[in-house]
Amino acid sequence: MKPNPDPEEQTKMDQATRTDLGVGEGSITEEDQPAAAPTEANNFWGMLLVAAFLLFYTICSAIISYNEGCTLQWMLGRYLAFLVFCPIAWVVRKPEQHTRFYGDTLYDTKVICLHAILEILNVYTYFYALHMVYVGDMEAIFLFIAPNLIAFLGRFCFKEALPQNIVFIIIVNIVGVIFVTQPSFIFPSEKSIDTAGLVLVLSSTILYSLDITLIGQHPNIHWMQFQIGSGLLTIAVLLPVCYGIDRLPWTEGGVLSGGSFDFSWSMLAWNAAVGAFSLLSQVCLIYGYQMGASTKVTYLEYVNLIFAYSIQWILFDEFRSVFEIIGAVLIASTSLILLYSQYRLYDEERNSTGRDSEYASLLGDEEDRL
Repeated sequence: MKPNPDPEEQTKMDQATRTDLGVGEGSITEEDQPAAAPTEANNFWGMLLVAAFLLFYTICSAIISYNEGCTLQWMLGRYLAFLVFCPIAWVVRKPEQHTRFYGDTLYDTKVICLHAILEILNVYTYFYALHMVYVGDMEAIFLFIAPNLIAFLGRFCFKEALPQNIVFIIIVNIVGVIFVTQPSFIFPSEKSIDTAGLVLVLSSTILYSLDITLIGQHPNIHWMQFQIGSGLLTIAVLLPVCYGIDRLPWTEGGVLSGGSFDFSWSMLAWNAAVGAFSLLSQVCLIYGYQMGASTKVTYLEYVNLIFAYSIQWILFDEFRSVFEIIGAVLIASTSLILLYSQYRLYDEERNSTGRDSEYASLLGDEEDRL
């Protein structure tokens, strides 16, 4: 019979064994394992959700462009909708595996706060720029930078796979964007780009790209947690600070507010509409980028031009030139190619999974028979 080992010796032996097995200090635990790559099904549905986001967000932009108004008032309508709907939905049906609306861990809370800062700065600069920059120039700048920056961050920072024929897609989309928008910095035009407006558009584009990358890399955080954080920071900090600075005697009134508040019934109705469409757009945006790989999902951003110019044609009855029609066809074709190629990958994955399940079932039956 072996004598019982000394407790200290036993502890050292256990630690040595754990180290040999790679379980001790410094080893990779299950929680530290990198998240699995999105499936082809997730990429496909993520693309569709991003397309829905673009439609809803374009409607918001059209409402703001059509009615002008105060930038802070539009943001107030947007984030009040978040703060009214999200807490009620959280209480009525709290998402599974989530305990607190401000983040289940300290790290999640920090991510939510960072997202809130990026989002409200992005939305503020975007809404403000809608009254300063021609829509064609604005969309051109945004679409030249945002999808490629998001794909670059996803590929080189997080090793996500790029879509097939990426070079062809980028070239065709850029040509399509140029034809549709006919920006004044490429096509001869009497109009010029306001420098302050250009800075705002560039800032909004970079902030949007960083925020999208942050959202895509944290699928464990629920969209309501993201949006409650954004709503609280906007209502409690941004709006009071901007409004207070505009009221100071040595400041030029309305500079940060982007105009005067209008509390007429018609404007309040438009604010409510912006809030509703913003809520729908954010749900689709967050789910879309959390489901699919950002390098594949982001290139569907180009359909934004199709929605933007379709709504502009319906609301403002503006004539479509031949160049714009050609550009729209190019953009629509690449978007359809992307969706079709992703659907084929999704279908192959589904069939392969079905075959594997059928083979496993047959193998299990054969083992039972033997």
